[in-house]
Amino acid sequence: MKYNLSGAISEIIPTKTLTDKFIEIKSKVFVVDSNLYELHKELVLQLVGDNPMYLLIATEQNKTLNEAEMIFQFLMLNKVNRSSVIIGIGGGITTDITAYAASVFKRGCRLQLVPTTFLAMIDAGIGGKTGVNFQSIKNAIGTFYPAEKVYINTGFMRTLSKKELRSGWAECIKTALIGKTGLFQTIKQSYPAGTEEIILETIDQKMRICEGDLQDTGFRRKLNMGHTFAHITETATNNELSHGEAVALGISAALELSKRRKMISESEYNKMHLLVEPLLKEIKLLPRYKHQIASRFSEILTHDKKNSNHVNMILFDGFCSTKVVEIEDTDEVRDVLLHGVRN
Repeated sequence: MKYNLSGAISEIIPTKTLTDKFIEIKSKVFVVDSNLYELHKELVLQLVGDNPMYLLIATEQNKTLNEAEMIFQFLMLNKVNRSSVIIGIGGGITTDITAYAASVFKRGCRLQLVPTTFLAMIDAGIGGKTGVNFQSIKNAIGTFYPAEKVYINTGFMRTLSKKELRSGWAECIKTALIGKTGLFQTIKQSYPAGTEEIILETIDQKMRICEGDLQDTGFRRKLNMGHTFAHITETATNNELSHGEAVALGISAALELSKRRKMISESEYNKMHLLVEPLLKEIKLLPRYKHQIASRFSEILTHDKKNSNHVNMILFDGFCSTKVVEIEDTDEVRDVLLHGVRN
């Protein structure tokens, strides 16, 4: 599965084994999620061999410029140059910060990724977005830098927690809702059993969107559906709610706001909301979360990286049909998030 992202070819490679994928690369270094290392130590050591490895404590609090600088020092120490391959192995935090480091070190090094969570396989590890958090704003600093190869091995999903699986499902559902494809029905029939078919279908749908808009200025913005709400929720709760859980709440909020604005009918709302309801039953927007959201709402919304002088939101204008809408009344957004989410 090869995709052309503004001239950069990014190849998505489904694989049952990784042990033979990096052998022929002469100059390579690895950035590995430390938690993944503990879970799959034998495999990681087999992949890394005697090559340099940087173990990353992959938390949102650690996804910073300071940590990126530590990776730069690791790359400098190991004499990485533009022909070297930087290989990131881990979840979305690991792929985001590894890709960011690769994109700016020596003005751009070769990059390959092995996303190991459901969410990273279908979202963070593909499509070319990189990023670190800054002053508590998620991915406030970043670049567009597609990996030349991304290896998808669904075997890693066997060690994922329910929380991590929910995160992946939220992004799958989001992808299914933004366009009329067979993904909606596939998820409806398969949930909660994640399959390689669903993962590869979700990847293909996202990558086809990214092919036409790598820089996220046009059609790709539809992939941000639910994310304005999600970034507010994640930041306000200090990431106690995961990205995927926040996206699930954001999808529900986007559907509710679309219905209130009469952009979709009650039946369209119900049909689409049915897909996200099983996730919402497992996610609790606690009273203290709502208090945190209310107190920090305006501050966080001001820094939303997708906005200019107004709030741009992705809302629904039909069944599995979305559009970018400029929102002037932010109180409307606040009310939907605090009182309009069905869970």
